[in-house]
Amino acid sequence: MLMLIIDDEQDARSYLSTVLRQVVPDAELMQADCYEQAMEVFRSHKVDVAFVDVEMPGVDGLTLIREISSLQPQTNMIVVTAYPRYARDALKLYVSGYLDKPVFPEDVRNALQHLRYQPEELSDKLEVRTFGRFTVSYHGEPVMFPRKRSLEFLAYLIARRGGPCSADEIVTTLWEEDTPTDSKAYLRVISHETRKALAAIGMENVLVHSNHLHMLDKELIECDLFKYLNGDKSVLKDWHGEFMHQYSWAEEYCARLDDRINREQENA
Repeated sequence: MLMLIIDDEQDARSYLSTVLRQVVPDAELMQADCYEQAMEVFRSHKVDVAFVDVEMPGVDGLTLIREISSLQPQTNMIVVTAYPRYARDALKLYVSGYLDKPVFPEDVRNALQHLRYQPEELSDKLEVRTFGRFTVSYHGEPVMFPRKRSLEFLAYLIARRGGPCSADEIVTTLWEEDTPTDSKAYLRVISHETRKALAAIGMENVLVHSNHLHMLDKELIECDLFKYLNGDKSVLKDWHGEFMHQYSWAEEYCARLDDRINREQENA
């Protein structure tokens, strides 16, 4: 669970951080001392709980809460202030909690037990999205690959529902027009770099290489495509007629998938 403390006073941030360490020792804590820092965090991280001071220079806490709510509506906002007069305005914003300074551990514990939005459990699987742009993340953070073709290699194995796929098939489909002379050696480099990137997050076993074939361990992957193919229609809320749209070779897969979805909806 990621918690963000937003307060322009260093002492106040340090004190609340100490209290949170006592109440939720396993939580990840971040701090911001102004509007700009806070927004930077929200643009790059999924924040579960934000403790927001009201009176800050420049943009005040209540205005900040309004902007954060539009950016991450599932974030629990807890107002922390020494000025009771802000309570009514805070409640109008449907915040998850209101704490008076100085904050005590039992008050924080009570607020966290009554959050408006329960933090999601972090999945121990590789999180893959294929509807729209192809993305790969782990624990809510993007997985960094050394080159674009490493990501594309993984995307193709996902599109092929985990494989198995031969080296010739992969090279011909993905890089036929500009494949190096020793294409199989090049694919070995791409495969090695992909595995190395996955190993950095402890997920190297996602890639399987056996009998000269490349495949995936689907049990280690949480993917919208796999969910749909297994009968979970709830993922179709994110389907807008696009599939891995950054790859031209995926257009054929997109057309087939779109046709299948349309037929199912017509027969429903």
